[in-house]
Amino acid sequence: MILEKTIAVLPFKNRLNNEEEDYFADGLAEELVNSLIHISGIRVISHNSSMRYKQADLSPGEIAQHLDAHSLIEGSFKKTGSTASVQCKLYDVESRSVIWTGRFTGNIVDLNAPKSDLITQVVEAIRDNYGHFDFESLFLKQKTNSEEAYEYYLKGKYFRNRWTKEDYEQAIGNFEKAIQIDPNLAQAYFELQHCYGFLWTKGWITRSLAFERIKFVTVKGMSLGPMLPEAFLSMAQIDLWSKWDFKPAIEKLLEGVKQYPAFVELQNTLLAAYTIIGDRAKAVHHSDICITLDPNNHFHYYNKGRIHFFEGSYTKAIELIERSIEIQPNFKMGIFDLFEVCLAMGDAGKFNDFVEKYNTYEHMSIMKYIYNLKYASSEVKEEFEDIGAAGVDGESVFLSAYKVLYQGNHQLAIDLIKHGINAQLSQFAFIKDNPNFEILKTYDEYNELLDRVFKVDYDIKKEKEIPAATAKASNQSKRALNNEEIERFSSLLEHHYEEEACYLNATLSLNEVAKEIGIHPNKLSWLVNDKYNMNFNEFTNHYRLKQFKSIAVKHSNQHLTILALAYESGFSSKTSFNSFFKKTENCSPRQWLKDQIMD
Repeated sequence: MILEKTIAVLPFKNRLNNEEEDYFADGLAEELVNSLIHISGIRVISHNSSMRYKQADLSPGEIAQHLDAHSLIEGSFKKTGSTASVQCKLYDVESRSVIWTGRFTGNIVDLNAPKSDLITQVVEAIRDNYGHFDFESLFLKQKTNSEEAYEYYLKGKYFRNRWTKEDYEQAIGNFEKAIQIDPNLAQAYFELQHCYGFLWTKGWITRSLAFERIKFVTVKGMSLGPMLPEAFLSMAQIDLWSKWDFKPAIEKLLEGVKQYPAFVELQNTLLAAYTIIGDRAKAVHHSDICITLDPNNHFHYYNKGRIHFFEGSYTKAIELIERSIEIQPNFKMGIFDLFEVCLAMGDAGKFNDFVEKYNTYEHMSIMKYIYNLKYASSEVKEEFEDIGAAGVDGESVFLSAYKVLYQGNHQLAIDLIKHGINAQLSQFAFIKDNPNFEILKTYDEYNELLDRVFKVDYDIKKEKEIPAATAKASNQSKRALNNEEIERFSSLLEHHYEEEACYLNATLSLNEVAKEIGIHPNKLSWLVNDKYNMNFNEFTNHYRLKQFKSIAVKHSNQHLTILALAYESGFSSKTSFNSFFKKTENCSPRQWLKDQIMD
């Protein structure tokens, strides 16, 4: 069975240092992530979290420690026109050594294709070092055969990850150019859906314009790639944010997570849906998965902080939301929610700290006024003009509701909340368990509103537990060989190692051994894992270690160094030898040899 490991794909370094080609480096890393997330038992750190170390002056070991990763994939590239040369390596944290390297040259489409030599050999290296998995099931359909369309697609993703209005507009332009060249590029349509949705939530385009465009690109994307993870996500988001129809949204997300448990956007949207309808236990479960998969994404800490806010754990909520703002400074949604936590908490010291820390926030004056309305011992004399109850700015409408609530006009507060819900402003999707509006639950009209909008007409507690992102897939229990084949090929394998000493070849690969004994590489990987309970490299190093022990104690070899003997036994480096020896024998090679001589 495969060992549970965490792998991070670091941003590829541009050997020419020309920033205009950075989009290719980001795309290369993301394509690797998108292939590796389908390996059962391997947890892959999200592309977003790894990207934060793009310019970091840290060693691989330090980065791995920050990401809690066992292995790193890192590399560099040199791009000339539509051709690129790529160097890639797999770094093992425990042994502090590079356990695989590869060099590849080709056009950008071929290098990023699902079954490219680059992606195939990286996957093989992981299989050889960490254990068996169903190789072919990892590969999704190639996005496009057009180099030009793929360049525009990668550029669109590059700008989309920069999170400003101007960058999103550039992203949309690039995605639109990509589908003009290749109208069948399904992922580009789903990316456009994300862009329009984001622009709407930020108030940069109207809801009607956003969802008009979202509907078109989603229908087109679904016709081209209905089983892509982005397809499950897109359809669920339409139910969730366009229709506020939570039951079908959750059902689509559950199916998507079942198919793609490590696709973090699906997990994140599912936690949002559970938070909206009030199932905080399930929301926390998916929040933890999101943080595990994507530990440097500010939204995940923010979302978990909100869950704690809704259940009344205010100190923990502040801690998590402040963590989100540390990761993403000036994160406005986080600042707004910190105000809400302080408003519920009623701790003057905490609120004063909040005001001092975020005093430049655009709504700070009205926030101070609302807080004083609720808690000041003397009458609040300062007054503010209406801040836009009829607008599309959800924060303004929300603050208006707070203002009239604490002025004592509960009916107007309910009317404003109705307006926010009817306009489907995203802030009001999470109002059901907001403790600051608890007083309104004494009104039948308010309770009926919450029941009508947020009550899901089935028992969500009966839903099957969603597997963690590292849960084993069913393919691991499938037998690749029958009993007769197991005996025949294990006999051939042992003969190849024991009689032909193939392990003395320092560059021996699973594919070479499979060819020699006449078996498919994937079946050989399964055999080594199932029968010997080792991965391929452990199996090979087991024979190398046995060979080292046999020659190290010979009097005729006393003139040779330990490292020379290791090389004679088939080990390829000092680091890999020492690491495997200590792991197996619980002592250093020198100490072991000394003990043998003394005996």
